Amino acid sequence: MDAPTPYERRMGHRHPVDPVPVDWRLGPAKRRKPPKARAQGELLDLSVSGARVAAPAARDLVVGSRLDIRILDVAGPVIIRRIEPGSSRSESVYGLEFASASSPLTQLVHHDLLSRYTSAQEHQWR
Repeated sequence: MDAPTPYERRMGHRHPVDPVPVDWRLGPAKRRKPPKARAQGELLDLSVSGARVAAPAARDLVVGSRLDIRILDVAGPVIIRRIEPGSSRSESVYGLEFASASSPLTQLVHHDLLSRYTSAQEHQWR
């Protein structure tokens, strides 16, 4: 794992996780039905303030775009902070910041995913 550069704003180190499916770019919620995903992505790693997701490339998404994603049936808002090329032309890797520290999605990541997908040693914030 690379050391953060002086310009990174990440509050903690990235923690690699086993691949976890991500519902990417959720549409509006319908009455009594959860919002549908417009695409599927894959969670690559986590930090205390965000996540890195591989998902379909989209020209309309730029740094600063706000969107909703869903991980393990829990949805929440994120803000795109970085976009890098993915493993193919049709994929990008998005650096995401959780838009709300108190959202159910952020709580899921902090209380469930980090403990489930990382070792106890890696779970300590540095």
